[in-house]
Amino acid sequence: MNEVDALSVFLGGVISKPKRDRYLNLSSREKGKENFLLDLSHVLKRHLVRSCKVVGLSEHEWNDNGYLFTSEHEFGKQVDKLKMAYDAAPWSGGWLLINSSGSSGVLRSDGRIDDEIFLRL
Repeated sequence: MNEVDALSVFLGGVISKPKRDRYLNLSSREKGKENFLLDLSHVLKRHLVRSCKVVGLSEHEWNDNGYLFTSEHEFGKQVDKLKMAYDAAPWSGGWLLINSSGSSGVLRSDGRIDDEIFLRL
């Protein structure tokens, strides 16, 4: 699964219905990707489905490969292990780290160190 497909699965499950179509549309269009990345800093977290929030990821999920999206203009950078990417993720700006199937991820808003939101479909 490529980064756009994995992100579509992830957003389709974790974003509340009123904003789901907007984010799916943004993430699938070249011009919309920049707006999606900017929303990682503060906006996206307001539209999460509560039932998808979890305390943390499992060891299996941390060892999965996946994709990193950052508000610093990085869309779907492939990563070998979520845990390594999480440990190396930028301290400034917002970011989203998802596994390759789009079934789990971590969202950090700008300026919210140690305030990540763990999500699972």
